[in-house]
Amino acid sequence: MSVIERKLLTKLFETKDVNFINSGVIYPEFFSDIHNKRIFEVIQEYVSNGGFPSEDIIEQRRLSFERVPTDESVGSLIQRFQEEIINRELIREFTNIQDNLQDDPWGSLDQVQSIGLSGVLRQIRREIAPPPLQANTEAVRNAYEIFETHQGVIGYPFPWDRMTRLTGGLANGTLTVIYGLKKSMKTWIALLMASQIMENSNTPILFVSPEMSVEVLQNRFSCLYSRVDYTDFRRGSIQNRQDFYDDLEALEEYQNVYFDRVTNTGLKAIYNFKRQCIQYHVGVAFFDSVHYLGKDWAEITEITRALKNLSLELNIPIVITTQSNRYGANERGQNNSANDIGYSLSFVQDCDLSIRITKIGNQLRIAMPDFREGDTESFMINAYPGYDFSEAIINSDADTL
Repeated sequence: MSVIERKLLTKLFETKDVNFINSGVIYPEFFSDIHNKRIFEVIQEYVSNGGFPSEDIIEQRRLSFERVPTDESVGSLIQRFQEEIINRELIREFTNIQDNLQDDPWGSLDQVQSIGLSGVLRQIRREIAPPPLQANTEAVRNAYEIFETHQGVIGYPFPWDRMTRLTGGLANGTLTVIYGLKKSMKTWIALLMASQIMENSNTPILFVSPEMSVEVLQNRFSCLYSRVDYTDFRRGSIQNRQDFYDDLEALEEYQNVYFDRVTNTGLKAIYNFKRQCIQYHVGVAFFDSVHYLGKDWAEITEITRALKNLSLELNIPIVITTQSNRYGANERGQNNSANDIGYSLSFVQDCDLSIRITKIGNQLRIAMPDFREGDTESFMINAYPGYDFSEAIINSDADTL
């Protein structure tokens, strides 16, 4: 690993290419060797001030640097470095899965969720496989046993059992789009999904938004965890304040949810999002209000394609939110296609699951008009911010117009 790192540093000194540094693709934690990391930190320091250090500067900092010449580009070296990290982790995780599958199928499911079935199949083909067909069929048998044990649910569960059964959960390598009109509680639903995953899994979770501050997201998330009415929180009128504080202390124990900023637009925002996912080693990522990133449908199309590719590359579920237009669905949110999604139909083309949110009084209709793996249905949930998003009991008068 350190050889590739030295090749990368050598190439940076030769080309003085600062694009990958300024865009956040390369960052200090990228380097596993502490010596190489310190050299890069010096480079980053000078680049942030508009310059680039010479190798003499590195020597003056008492950091010896051994050049490793290469014909590869900076981009290809970065890609090779990331692939070696993933390969090493996949070998380790797949070995653990093989050891634990019979004794602890639930634990094996958690491991599969963290690296993905497709990642397992790719890795045994590359590194530790006997004849390829034999290796693949063995992995398929193992995969089926997991499907069978968990009745088809191999992804992270949704907050509602009905949706989990219909979709199999949030699977790795998938892109899910939540959309609806303005103020239809899309962000609340995304935060609720993140909270559900946090309480039932140890996987790191990243949540970013160009629309809301980190502080607002944390406030909402905390109310969801404590089942506190968000209106009471904002008014400072929570009745059982000490109970709320006790819940906040319990929330601190999880240590696996990260809220971060979105500082760019366009594809630069997606490159930064990728860096954040790698930095926090996330297993599930949420990107709120993606429609803020693009100036027109063409740019939005590039963004959704990049997000889908990122979900496949990192082999994690990515959930995004966007707005719908005012056409296509009736006022009850009932429609068999997602042609009412706003900004660009690429949201539908690139996603594996679309979730339409329609606010009707104090309830939300949850519809899944486009699911890549099969047909779904809609259902109603309560919509009380912070404390009640449970599935609603419907009466005929409330559900008809």
